[in-house]
Amino acid sequence: MTIDPFDIPVASKPLHMYWIVDTSGSMAIDGKIQTLNTAAKEAIPAMRKVAENYPEVQVWVRVLKFDDTAGWVGNSRHWTTSLGQT
Repeated sequence: MTIDPFDIPVASKPLHMYWIVDTSGSMAIDGKIQTLNTAAKEAIPAMRKVAENYPEVQVWVRVLKFDDTAGWVGNSRHWTTSLGQT
């Protein structure tokens, strides 16, 4: 078996993305929450493309929601895991 001297593993680099989302009652006015949902749906393909095109990068997405209080949504996980590329 021949070992390729240029087959060097690349160090994993995290790319942290934070979404800060207003979930207060005012978001129900004038379709604001629908606009937010649309923006999130449109951003996801671009984020997925980064994960696919740069395998050395782990894309981490965190969402902070706020209204009267603030809190993190869900658990932290990197995007590549959700794409099945550990």
